[in-house]
Amino acid sequence: MTDVLYRRGAGWRLRRRTGTVTAAAVSFLRSAVPLMLSFLLLLACQGAAEQTEGHASREHPFQVVPVVTGLEHPWAVAFLP
Repeated sequence: MTDVLYRRGAGWRLRRRTGTVTAAAVSFLRSAVPLMLSFLLLLACQGAAEQTEGHASREHPFQVVPVVTGLEHPWAVAFLP
């Protein structure tokens, strides 16, 4: 058994819980948590998908995605050994 302290109105109360979890609650959490995480991932990726433009060549389609913006000189020459 577990004692749970919770606030009701102006004061705190103590309630004793048995700590049992039903099989229905476990099944719900196993199915709902991955669904909620995938929905949040979809929402996070939605803004990035709206910024890209789709193009097509004769062979296959491609997208132009800006990697860095706001550079003063957007080019460089590197002499490697």
